[in-house]
Amino acid sequence: MAVLLPPTATRGFAALGLVQERNFRLHLRCADCSHVEELTIRLFDEVDDPATATDFYESGALGQIEYACERCGCEAAIVVGEVEYVPTASEASDVA
Repeated sequence: MAVLLPPTATRGFAALGLVQERNFRLHLRCADCSHVEELTIRLFDEVDDPATATDFYESGALGQIEYACERCGCEAAIVVGEVEYVPTASEASDVA
């Protein structure tokens, strides 16, 4: 399974060219206070890692997310809406 990474800005090695990652965006609603937060999950791009939003659901990656609500600190959340695959900068430039 993939290793979940903190955002690039907090890693300190912003120009790490050999490491590829896949990004998934999801919205979580706190089970206690109903506050909705957007969260981007960054996964290493490895052989068995999810490549699509469907793969993300089926991979069990949701179970590895450590969540705590910004407002109340509750650690239980519900995924609201769809998990969205976010293209990397190189993928976005390939499309353009």
